[in-house]
Amino acid sequence: MPSTPPGISTRILPCEPGTPGGLRACAALDAWAGEWLHGDHARPEAHSIFVGLTGNLLVTRLCEALATRHRGLHMHRPSHAGSPL
Repeated sequence: MPSTPPGISTRILPCEPGTPGGLRACAALDAWAGEWLHGDHARPEAHSIFVGLTGNLLVTRLCEALATRHRGLHMHRPSHAGSPL
């Protein structure tokens, strides 16, 4: 596990054979949003997250959907030529 600064957590999601790339990342990101973007934590502008897998269509579409639903959510994405996020 890579070292991270205090208050930052990293999760490594190994690929499963026969599963579309990005599917586990989407499930994790969607679960995080479901847990943290409601109730007392509902203010999306209070959150900033880093989402990798630039160029992965599943992840890009989910990030676009989350950005639409939660206007203040700040998602950091690695730069990638042609990537919309």
